Amino acid sequence: MKQSLRAFFPKIDSASFNEIIHFDGAKILFDQNAQQEFDGNLNSNNQTYYLFGPEGGFDQTELESVSQENRFSLTENRLRSETAIIKCASLLKI
Repeated sequence: MKQSLRAFFPKIDSASFNEIIHFDGAKILFDQNAQQEFDGNLNSNNQTYYLFGPEGGFDQTELESVSQENRFSLTENRLRSETAIIKCASLLKI
């Protein structure tokens, strides 16, 4: 954090998908088939939850629980969940 000159230390927790959907704040869902690509620009004043899919992706009910404008892809290639998280973190501009 110090070496990259970023003074932001994210709080990382885990919870089930159904729990997170009911939390207050923005939900960003990463789906390989999403129409818009994630660029990392977000309003840092809001609580934001990043949803990374399990192996095989989200089911249709999970996809429909997040609005279309909050669904993003990270790349055209399929990523493992842990790789997707690292890619997302590297793109964040907070």
